Amino acid sequence: MDEPAMMRAELARLDEGERKLVKQLSDIRAAAAAQKKRLDELIRARKPSIQRLPVEMLSSVLHFALCGPNPSRKETLSRVSRHWRDTILDQPNFWSTIEIDGRGSLSHVRGHLEKSCEAPLDIIIQGDWFNANDTIREGLDLLVPYANRWQSLFINAWTDMPRPVPQFILDCIGATKFPSLRYLKLRLRFRHNHPSPHPMPAYSRSNTGQIVTFG
Repeated sequence: MDEPAMMRAELARLDEGERKLVKQLSDIRAAAAAQKKRLDELIRARKPSIQRLPVEMLSSVLHFALCGPNPSRKETLSRVSRHWRDTILDQPNFWSTIEIDGRGSLSHVRGHLEKSCEAPLDIIIQGDWFNANDTIREGLDLLVPYANRWQSLFINAWTDMPRPVPQFILDCIGATKFPSLRYLKLRLRFRHNHPSPHPMPAYSRSNTGQIVTFG
């Protein structure tokens, strides 16, 4: 075979090898695309790790984020997913801390009472006695019928009044029985930074479950 013929034969062999390599590369690209598509479908179908936590474990995680009465935080976290929303709505202990502060609507009080079911309640009353009397009184009117579930009461406020707990508070809760109450804390600050003209009474729970004062 002369040299030109040999060169044409070699060129044909190289062309055939190129065609095989191009086809192999095309097959590899097609297989890679199919694998990527399948992987994307699996990722989309599979819930994130936080969504696959058992309800008990997720509840523990959310408990640290939701401790306290802040309803907006519950609303924000409930939007993360339907699973989170259902977990938050179905756990009465997430709704058992109820705060009234005299600054706005009491709709959250009604919502917490409904969603807390029969869970023990932690009640927080705070604000300015002089400016928030009506709202706090209305809030207490909602809460006192559930006094059998109160396990703690925290009163935190500024006041100008000569007695540390205003009469309207005592009128609302003074004669009420609190059979489950275990903890009561008063934190009252006087607006003009002078001591009260009357000594701060101590508060306790009587054997009948009533809040009593003794000076």
